[in-house]
Amino acid sequence: MENRKIKKLCYVVILIALLCITSCVTNPVENKQQITTEKVKEEPFTKEGFIDQLGIYVNNNELEKALTSFDTIPKEFSNDTDLNYLHASLLLSMGKYHEAEEIVNELVSQDSENLDFLNLEMFVAKEKGDTIKKQKILAKILEKDINNPTANTEKGASQMLLKKYELARSYYLRAITAEPDNEQALLGFGQACYFLDDLDMANSTFQKIVDINPENDMAWAGLGKLYSEDKKYDKAIECAKKAVESEPGYYYHWVDLGNYYRHKGKFDDAIDALNHAVEIDPTYFLAYVYRAGLNDQEDNRKEALNDYKKIVEYKPEYYFAYEAMGVLAWGEKDWESVRTGFYKAYEQRPTNVSYALMVAVAYLKQDKKAECKEFLSKVLKTLDRSSVEYMVVRMYWDNLGDESVLLKVSKLESVSKRGKYYFYLGLWYELQGHQSLAQKYYIQVTEMEAPMFFEYRLAEWAIEKKEN
Repeated sequence: MENRKIKKLCYVVILIALLCITSCVTNPVENKQQITTEKVKEEPFTKEGFIDQLGIYVNNNELEKALTSFDTIPKEFSNDTDLNYLHASLLLSMGKYHEAEEIVNELVSQDSENLDFLNLEMFVAKEKGDTIKKQKILAKILEKDINNPTANTEKGASQMLLKKYELARSYYLRAITAEPDNEQALLGFGQACYFLDDLDMANSTFQKIVDINPENDMAWAGLGKLYSEDKKYDKAIECAKKAVESEPGYYYHWVDLGNYYRHKGKFDDAIDALNHAVEIDPTYFLAYVYRAGLNDQEDNRKEALNDYKKIVEYKPEYYFAYEAMGVLAWGEKDWESVRTGFYKAYEQRPTNVSYALMVAVAYLKQDKKAECKEFLSKVLKTLDRSSVEYMVVRMYWDNLGDESVLLKVSKLESVSKRGKYYFYLGLWYELQGHQSLAQKYYIQVTEMEAPMFFEYRLAEWAIEKKEN
């Protein structure tokens, strides 16, 4: 994803600089993209010709050639502010912040009122992580030009990070007022509208961006999300494909594409897209989450388990992966792994009594009754004695009280909670050797509609085992 950052900086900073200067010095560089980067013959140095050639290098993403070209500038042009401005912009875009800063400081010392120089100084402060200096420069720019597109776009981006979407939108709107076709400002405005649930405005804004620039990957990604919200997954897939075509190295575009394919039931296409994401960044957890879910759904348990292991390797606090690993281990009757998985989940979510009960059952499956009792003793101390949770845990602790539990569970208003505890009643009866009673409660669990708890799956497996 580092290449994307460099490219983004290049187009935000370098092309702004090029367009500012070429509007005064020569013709816009975008009309020269098809000119070869190889000079046919040595030409005398001219400022206009140098800027044209620099624009070609930048548009072809040949940043090293662009940087090296500054070594060819004759000494008489060494103090040219336009060329030094471009040089600093290029250094900044390539991550050479300290070298860029030296030139920027000199430019600002020569003309501290120049908004272009101040914008560049602000970018240097931003990339160096000097937030205080960056904010001071932004305030100075906006004091001179309240609708300055670059400063307002940057202020909007800062507010987006703070999730202050209404304020962010107001900054982006100022930028667009001054520069209606500013893609960065439009993109930020559209994203702010999306988070503010102004979906029609978000849609029209993203559409405007792709009309201006059909290769703007983030605008296509935004449109894809909007179509997905409306469950128009074919359209979402089309947009996500355009996003990955424009920026194939961006992780989240592939994750989005895989997710939209998943909603369409296109398993192979979804897995392929998520594989691309993993190739781009094998240390980030999100693609593994979706891929694990897909493999689990398709009963590819080994592949799913491998993905869940990757998730907890790179994001140990993602407790759901431990739950899933425990469930898969249950299917293999690997009680040690069941206990390990659910105990790690319990450590992160100690209020989730399901996790505690699964740890207890794993102990009992291993015939470790003393360890089970000791563990549940600690759990009981954390529970309200009048709660159904306390009664169910107590039933497992002393092997008594099933009738009281059944009465309490049957009166629960929450269908989900009732289903969970019917499962643990069935499981308790199974451990006691009462198979017919166990099956009765497993069946009650599986007869529920739209289950949203992992115990439903275990109840299904228990019924399938009995039938086989």
